[in-house]
Amino acid sequence: TFTVGPAAIKVGTNPAAVLLGARISEAFVANAGSGTISFVDLAAARAVATVASGSGTSALAYTTTGPPA
Repeated sequence: TFTVGPAAIKVGTNPAAVLLGARISEAFVANAGSGTISFVDLAAARAVATVASGSGTSALAYTTTGPPA
């Protein structure tokens, strides 16, 4: 469970890191225990998608310049 203000949002096991998205209403949660990343719609206060990321995912980062060449 990932808590935002008064809302508790169900995500994967052992959420370890949160990254706010480019839009103020989105966040990504690294779930270390389940090896997934949850995409959270903060306005709706719910996880809208989950993708596999591998075991022990505990950090997130993004770039505005795109992938490395």
